[in-house]
Amino acid sequence: MTKLAAQLYTVRNHLKTDEDFAQSMQKIAEIGYRYVQISGIGDLSWAKMKEALDANRLRCLITHVRLEDILENTDSVIENHKTIGCDIVGIGGGGQYLSKGDMTAAMYDEYIALLTEAGRKLTAAGLKFAYHNHHFEFKRLDNGQLGFDYLLEQVPAELMGLTVDVYWLQYGGVSVLETLERYADRIHCVHLKDYRINADSVPEFAEVGYGTMNWEAILDSCRKNGLEILAVEQDTTPGDPFESLKMSHDFLEENFGL
Repeated sequence: MTKLAAQLYTVRNHLKTDEDFAQSMQKIAEIGYRYVQISGIGDLSWAKMKEALDANRLRCLITHVRLEDILENTDSVIENHKTIGCDIVGIGGGGQYLSKGDMTAAMYDEYIALLTEAGRKLTAAGLKFAYHNHHFEFKRLDNGQLGFDYLLEQVPAELMGLTVDVYWLQYGGVSVLETLERYADRIHCVHLKDYRINADSVPEFAEVGYGTMNWEAILDSCRKNGLEILAVEQDTTPGDPFESLKMSHDFLEENFGL
C-alpha cells in the first residue's frame, strides 16, 4: 500500500522547539498527510515528538539524521528511532564528502568506509539504513563509473538502501525511470518534488504537479516496482512551506488518489 508522507525538511524552520513541532504536526495532519519523514529538526525530545505524532494520528516512516551521530552516538540514534517506532534511519547525503569537484574512486572509498560502518551498526540493531542522493553522485569517476553506481557497488545492499530523490536525478542528468527500475530492490523511500526552469533559465524546486516532471510515469514506475513510501519534499518554497506541501498533496490526491 502506498504511503504518502510529508518530508519535514520542507518545514524545518517551524521545528525548532517541542511546541513548534506539535503545532506543525497539527498543520501537517490537517492538510491530509498520515505519514511523515522526520528531518531538519532542532534539539527536540523524541518522546515529545512521539506524543505529537500520536496526537495527530501521524506515523514517522523514515528519518534523516547526521551520519556522524550514527557513528559516534549509535545507542542514542537507535533508542530515538525505537521511541518513535521508526525502523528506517536515513541520512541526507554525502555533500561534505562527495561534492568537491572532480572526484576519484579513491576519494569515494573514504566515505564508503563510513557508510559501511554505519550500516553495520544499524542493521545489528534491527534497523534499516538509507542513503539520499543529490546530483553530484552522477559525475563520472576516474574508473569510468558514475559515482552513484560505484557507491552502491561498494556498500553491500544488506547494509544500505536508498532514498531516491527524483528532482536530483533530473538535475543530475540521469533517467528517473531507469534509476527507479534498476535500484528498486534497494529503495526504501522516493522523494517527490517537481523541477522547473525559471525566467532566468535556472532550475528550481516546485510543488508536485507544478513543474515539468512526468508524474504519471514516475508514480506508475513506483507502483510497478513496489516502492511504497513516497515523501513530498521541497527544499525551498516561494512562500508558506505548509501551503507548498498542501499544493503537492492535493495534486497527488486529485490526480492519483494518493
